Amino acid sequence: MVRTGSNVFENRKEEMLSYTLGRNKAFSVKSGSKVCFWISDKTDYHKALQFIVKPYCSSRRIDEYEVKTLPLSARKVVFRDRIYDLK
Repeated sequence: MVRTGSNVFENRKEEMLSYTLGRNKAFSVKSGSKVCFWISDKTDYHKALQFIVKPYCSSRRIDEYEVKTLPLSARKVVFRDRIYDLK
């Protein structure tokens, strides 16, 4: 009963998180039970999967995730009228 309530609460959340993996930045955008991870071109995909994607999906009980790459020229990200620096 408690776990079901927790799942419902987590699935309604929308959030944007930023991560640092070595010298590279990554961020994720969660909407409901889906999440999209954006990693830079230089970031090792397997390390990002092991240290960022899988633990996040496990802790938030995510059903679907997608990993996309950011070009190296990207400096800022705009999400819900807020600007986030990547460098």
